[in-house]
Amino acid sequence: MPSIAPSLLIVESNQEDSGSVVRALMQSGHDDTHVLARTASEALDYLLARGDHRGRDVRLQPKAVLVNLPEASASLELLRTLREQPATRLVPAVILASSFSERELAAAYAAGANSCLQRPSGTKELAEAVRRAGNYWSQLNVPVPVGAR
Repeated sequence: MPSIAPSLLIVESNQEDSGSVVRALMQSGHDDTHVLARTASEALDYLLARGDHRGRDVRLQPKAVLVNLPEASASLELLRTLREQPATRLVPAVILASSFSERELAAAYAAGANSCLQRPSGTKELAEAVRRAGNYWSQLNVPVPVGAR
């Protein structure tokens, strides 16, 4: 069990995209400081120390959660659950989507998104966007102190 918090939790259901994202993160110096979840349920299990992650120290949360799920409703439900839980209510969450209507943007921010990013169409472009977002959230953003969560 790691004794440090991962920089990022990537919630990505597409296996090809997740491989590109992980490679981009490793090339940008994130190495093993990320966790990959394929579903919202897997992400919540990790964040809330349930299931296979039972016993994980929930005080050691990632600096950000990057969510790229095909169904907007799954992303919104994940956000709502994050904000309801004391251990995750202040963890930054970033939504990636192919497109956003004004209504979808409003719903994402109302559910607790800290940022919404237009998901690029190409795999390489997606990897670059996630690398840049990862650099911001894990290196530039000053996170909430562990004791304040």
